[in-house]
Amino acid sequence: MRDYRLQGNLGYDINPFDLETVSADLSGYLNADHRFNLGFTRNLDRSENTYSAGIVQDVDYYSWGINTSYRDDGDFTVAVSFSTSFGRDDFKEDPYHLALGPSAREGAVLVTSYLDTGEEKKPVEAVAFKINGRTADVRTNENGKAFIYGLRPDLKTDIAIDLESLTDPFLVSDPEGVSFVPRAGQTFYLELPVIMTGELGGYVYLDRGESTSGIRNIEVQLLDSENNVVRSTLTAYDGYFYLAELRPGNYLLRISPEALARRELVENEVQEISIPKSGGYLNDLQVILKRK
Repeated sequence: MRDYRLQGNLGYDINPFDLETVSADLSGYLNADHRFNLGFTRNLDRSENTYSAGIVQDVDYYSWGINTSYRDDGDFTVAVSFSTSFGRDDFKEDPYHLALGPSAREGAVLVTSYLDTGEEKKPVEAVAFKINGRTADVRTNENGKAFIYGLRPDLKTDIAIDLESLTDPFLVSDPEGVSFVPRAGQTFYLELPVIMTGELGGYVYLDRGESTSGIRNIEVQLLDSENNVVRSTLTAYDGYFYLAELRPGNYLLRISPEALARRELVENEVQEISIPKSGGYLNDLQVILKRK
C-alpha cells in the first residue's frame, strides 16, 4: 500500500509569455486508511512561497480530511473536507447505499451464483466472493445475485467464490475463478456456479487363486480425461481406500504403475468411473491384483 506520487507543474502567462509559478506536490498512502499530501508553490512575479499539507482518512463509506496552507505574507488557512458517493443496488432489500469513492469513476460487477445440477440452476444464497484475494463484504441474495462496486477501472481483476462461505462442504466452484477488466461507470455481468462433488470408496484385493485378501499401503490413483492424476491415496490395513472432493466427470481408477512394478503385481483392468453432476457416493468398488 506504500504508493507515493511526486508531481511538478509550471505556470505560464500567455501574454506576455512568461513563467509565473513553479509548484511541486508529494502525495501517497501512510497506511491502508490514511493518505497525505505535501505541496510547495513559488510565485516568481511576487517572490512569494506557499506551503501546504493535508491528511485524509477513509472510513467505511466516506472520507474526511484536514488541509492547511501557509503563505510568506502570513496568510494561513485550514479547510476540512468530506466526501462520499451515493448509489443504488436493486438486488438488496435496501437498494440505496453510500460508497467511499466516486461511483462514476469506478467499476462494478453483478455476480450470479447457482447450483448447477445439469438439469436446473438453483440460486445459492449467502455466497461471498474474493476480489484479488480479499473477501468482499457483499453476499448473494435469495436469487443468487450480488452487486459489488468500488472496483478500480481498467485493471485486471480476479474474482472467485470464497469457499468458506459455502454451507455444504461438498460444494465447489466451477470454474474456480475468472478474471475481468472493470470499466468506469459500467457494470460487468458474471456467472460463478457451484457444483456438487462426489466421493468413492472400495477395496484392493490380491487374488491368490483359492482366496483373496486386502492389500495394505498400496497407492490408488484417479486419472482425468487427460491422464492426469487428480487424486491418490494409500490403502488401509484391509485394502480399503477412499477418495473425496471429486468434480463431476469421467475418470479412470487404477493402481500406481510404480507400486505394481515394485511389488511384482498386475492389475486385471483399469476401471472407468463417472461422477454425475448431482454428486453422490460410489462404494463397493473392487480392484483385483495378481502376482506376475
